Amino acid sequence: MAPSDMYFMEGYGLLEAMSAIEIGEPRLDTGLIKDNEDQTPFDPTTPLLPEEICWILDRAYAYEMEWHTGRVLSHTVFTLVYIHELPNLEPDFTMNLTTQLQDPFRPTELITIVLRSAVQGLLKCCDLSWRELSSGDMLDTEDWQSDKCEVSLLEGMPTKAVIARLEESVSWVFRSTKVPEDWRQPLIARIMLRKSFLQLLECQLHADPMRFVKVIEETRRWLAYVRSHPSSELKSDSPARRAFDPMIIRRLSAAVPASKGAEPDVEWAWCILGAFLDDLHDLCFLATTLSITAWENMGNWRIWSAGSRRQLSYVRSFTQRTFYNGVLVLHHFPFKWLVDRFFLESLGVPYESILRKIGQRWNKKEPPPIQNLERILFTVGLVAFINLRRYLAKSLVIWHRLYDLLLDIKGNLKRNAMPLDDVLQYLPTVVLHWRLSIIQEMIFSAFQLELYSPVEIPFAYWYATKLIEIRLDCLDNLMLVLPNSSLTYHEYRFQKDFLTALQHISMALFFTTLSMVPYDWDSVRPTFYSRYKWAYKPEYDRIKATQIPFPSLHRFIRTCEGIALSEVLEVSPADMIHIANVILKQLSNVGLPDGWAGPGKKYRVQFLQTTLAACERLEALPSSFKEIESFNIGLLKWDIHLHPWFPSLVEEDSGRRKKSYVRHL
Repeated sequence: MAPSDMYFMEGYGLLEAMSAIEIGEPRLDTGLIKDNEDQTPFDPTTPLLPEEICWILDRAYAYEMEWHTGRVLSHTVFTLVYIHELPNLEPDFTMNLTTQLQDPFRPTELITIVLRSAVQGLLKCCDLSWRELSSGDMLDTEDWQSDKCEVSLLEGMPTKAVIARLEESVSWVFRSTKVPEDWRQPLIARIMLRKSFLQLLECQLHADPMRFVKVIEETRRWLAYVRSHPSSELKSDSPARRAFDPMIIRRLSAAVPASKGAEPDVEWAWCILGAFLDDLHDLCFLATTLSITAWENMGNWRIWSAGSRRQLSYVRSFTQRTFYNGVLVLHHFPFKWLVDRFFLESLGVPYESILRKIGQRWNKKEPPPIQNLERILFTVGLVAFINLRRYLAKSLVIWHRLYDLLLDIKGNLKRNAMPLDDVLQYLPTVVLHWRLSIIQEMIFSAFQLELYSPVEIPFAYWYATKLIEIRLDCLDNLMLVLPNSSLTYHEYRFQKDFLTALQHISMALFFTTLSMVPYDWDSVRPTFYSRYKWAYKPEYDRIKATQIPFPSLHRFIRTCEGIALSEVLEVSPADMIHIANVILKQLSNVGLPDGWAGPGKKYRVQFLQTTLAACERLEALPSSFKEIESFNIGLLKWDIHLHPWFPSLVEEDSGRRKKSYVRHL
């Protein structure tokens, strides 16, 4: 549209137009072409140098990784104009170019063979990723962006056909005398990187794990070569610079406004792709590990060690589908196997043995509620072991219902001559321990996601200490029924020591952040009940067992008032940090038994080192109640790049942070 033109359409009048202008609809600016914009038509058959082809391919990878991190296709991959010009790149269409006088440094085949196959490989990679993301538990517009803007991702073209064209491209570059020797191998490496990445996305992990690992290693090798041989920077008048059009959305059927941002950093893209390959490599080893505790540990340690880096949505979806495909667990086992592993790894006793013991000791005329137990186990397994982090709060009611049922079963067993180390004594304890671990993850993950306001931080650390205290009691009881040489015993031993360290750090930070507790408790209540609404659901009213420990604001208030009145601390924050430091150093000893660490051992060690470093940064915490009263709260700085849960003592900008922390007082 020219500035003075007007268009009229049915059902869209002056009122609708003015309403769109009034709300500032950004899509209205999408079609506006400014005077300083280059409006020269794009010619896809313009010959290019080999280094220009490499430059285009590198940026295509960068835009692809941007899409994987959550941006829309119309702002990333689809900005590559050659995607929309694929029909014009066919050799038959461009045959007339071969009859013309060609530039020997810019052979036409670089466009019709090399670039065409690379663009097709890019689209097919996006197609396979799109299928994976749309079939898993990822939420559209929250985890990823599915809008294809009616652009073909070569859905109807077989992957093998695309791979064949990439191989043809490599063969031509290798044999051709038209490609300079200096750029032959860099060009081949980029095409082979696309080929191996495409093969990786097509490969089925459960069908052939060895091939999956082999393809990952091959992709890593090509990625390492490409990173060590970066494409050169182009001149400002190079035709390759017009290969990406940030305003391409004008040609697409898109529901989002145009976004003309900075070009993506290619080195950043290689880092994202490298992390992508690392995560899939870890998953490959995890898929062969027949232990739900190892899966749980791997997930937790990796999330905690990641800092601000989130796993790509593709990896999370692929992980979910690898563990449970809707029918089988790990593509081989029925769901009952998961229940059996739960009790075997928690108590060292198979599920069938537990059912047999319950039947032998049942003390009522009615049969034991096994069907109800298995129904709840099935539900809690689906939510807890298979679904994502966002469903943790929803699983708490189901876990509590299971805890209540096992308490009822335990109460109806014949108690005479039942030894203290009988596993039936501790069935509710196992479930309580798992439920508390979920609540603990929710409490600490809010630090990692930076959800807490300053007023919420003291309660979070205080409540974490109460959770950990009960978890430690559960572990003491569970270790009574386990042989000292079992993997589960060593796992519980490690968890007990690690939780003890976390408890000391959390308690130290609770005491240190007492000055962030508000004087007006009424102002805190809305925030508190909003944060801990999961504990106040009406479903709990129909369950006899009480929640342990219940997040009670009243109890927290009384605790704070008691500390303020006594003005005495049995152990100072500085001493607590020292105790945690000693425990973490002992746990970092590589000679200790691994328990159920499995493939996640390296992440466990990494997080132990990260937490140990956090303790060292907190060594200067107050050493008495008097020092707590005069402590500059602004010295505490929460930085998820250093530790996901705990702050550091930082002098810089402490005054500004103090004002931010206490402005509610």
